[in-house]
Amino acid sequence: MPTTRRRFTAKLETIHRDLRLVIQAMDATSLHLNQDVLQGAVEIVFDRGGTRYVFRCARYPDSTDNLRAAQLAITYIWRTIEEYGVTSSQASVVSA
Repeated sequence: MPTTRRRFTAKLETIHRDLRLVIQAMDATSLHLNQDVLQGAVEIVFDRGGTRYVFRCARYPDSTDNLRAAQLAITYIWRTIEEYGVTSSQASVVSA
């Protein structure tokens, strides 16, 4: 059986550690991971400031790679916000 090459080299323990660190830095709570090992899809769910955030990834065949990709997306978004002072808000769009 051919071995599928992994996209990331990080081990599961490293990914979990890095995710916990960024979630703590963000003052987020209620961290939940949903991982479909057979299909590869992952979902990271957490709450921050009264808002629920869900990050999903199913790009890679290996669920560990998808988890790393989602974790890195959260980390990079947070670092960018912290580094550059960018803020965001949500607004409802009313159609005429």
